[in-house]
Amino acid sequence: EETPRMTITSSSYTIDVPEVVEESEGVLRVIAAVLRDLEEFALPKVALVIRDLTNGRCATVLKDVPLDSPFTIGIEVPFKEAGQHELEVSICSADAQGNICETLLHIERSVTCSPPAAAGTMVHGGFNLIGLDVPEVVEEGEGILRVIAAVERDGEECGPPKVALIVRDLTSGRCATVLKDVPLDGSFTIGIAVPFSEAGEHSLEVSICSADAQGDICEALFQAEKSVTCRPRAAPAGTLPRLAQKNSLVLCGVDVPGTVEDGVMHVFVALKRVWHDAPREVALVVRDICPDGRQRAARVFRTLGSDAEAVGVEVPMRDAGVHEISVQVCKVVDGEMEELFHVEGRQVRVITPPAPILAESRGVQLCGIDLPSQIDDCLLRAIVSIRRVSPSSPSALRLLVRDVLPNGTRRCAAVGKAVLHLEEDTLALEVPMGEAGDHTVEMEVEEQGPDGRWHTLFSIAPRSVGVTNPPMPRIA
Repeated sequence: EETPRMTITSSSYTIDVPEVVEESEGVLRVIAAVLRDLEEFALPKVALVIRDLTNGRCATVLKDVPLDSPFTIGIEVPFKEAGQHELEVSICSADAQGNICETLLHIERSVTCSPPAAAGTMVHGGFNLIGLDVPEVVEEGEGILRVIAAVERDGEECGPPKVALIVRDLTSGRCATVLKDVPLDGSFTIGIAVPFSEAGEHSLEVSICSADAQGDICEALFQAEKSVTCRPRAAPAGTLPRLAQKNSLVLCGVDVPGTVEDGVMHVFVALKRVWHDAPREVALVVRDICPDGRQRAARVFRTLGSDAEAVGVEVPMRDAGVHEISVQVCKVVDGEMEELFHVEGRQVRVITPPAPILAESRGVQLCGIDLPSQIDDCLLRAIVSIRRVSPSSPSALRLLVRDVLPNGTRRCAAVGKAVLHLEEDTLALEVPMGEAGDHTVEMEVEEQGPDGRWHTLFSIAPRSVGVTNPPMPRIA
């Protein structure tokens, strides 16, 4: 069926304006035909202007005047507001820049935007579908999708004793059904409330079916496909976010530092049980791939309460460089761990702090001293840590250890080493100590001069070392 149109004709122009525009189409199309002699056009362009006096909008289209006659100019205007609209349609001349110069023809017309026909024309199996209400958005906080259908009998035709409303969530694979007895006359509604809490867009299939007295589905009377979005609820101020949820346990946060400078990495996760069946016994596992490729792991076990809790672990980090860190949260069942959450891809840069400087002499730094106060294996291990400051610093170094025995006897041991680099290095010496009692131990760090003689760089104050001899072994 053609849409009624109004055609305005003059000796020079013809304008075609529809009387009715369907709201579902949403577009008003106006076409003007210019019939007059082109020699009368003094300007290079012609414009078609439509003003909607009802809503105050205006639309314009320009066209170059062709070399031959006649020609047409048309425009399409969005037109979706139902009701009657008062329009002004003008044909104007325009200059080369598109500026309107003179109105050649001006008319006023009424155009109606007609809303779509109400549901009820769908007839099947003796029923009319009057309406179907499926919301486009469901708030996650509400968590309920409500679908309502309005149906009426079509005349006196005998129909099924029951009807069923079926909602299939094609996204999650769930299905819900409700049955209702068909009244003897008049229209009726059938509705269903479906749990709907998974955020995201869901594709639904809604069916109205006939059913027998026992509630068995017979045939589909009406069917529609709808898209419904479950919109996540914004977290109120002061509440923890939800990064993930599984087995009624919520992972609210993960804290992995980007840089470690003190040799210890602190890793925390925030967990909350949201239902009575959520696991209580959990384990936090932190896995580390070191810069040299070595792999290691640390874990800690925790029993959770009813409130949100932070679970943390301290991991020693002494290897400088970039470490690849992954975090696992597991539930513990009968001593076995089952992974619930896994967070990977965190990079942690470890910066090894410089060793302390105890003393400095002639371009050599004394960074550390390791001398035990008690030994029971008859072997004294003396270690000093040193660092050359510059290439001109002494490189031929030695560690000298002097020991005063309990009986007053003195003895000495030394070890030399060529330190050529500028990084921290050690001088170490093992001295047999078989005499039980208190020994007085002195240490010196010396450099070798050009004349081959040794000169003292650092003198370390005497320290007391207790020696305990192990018992003699039993032969029989």
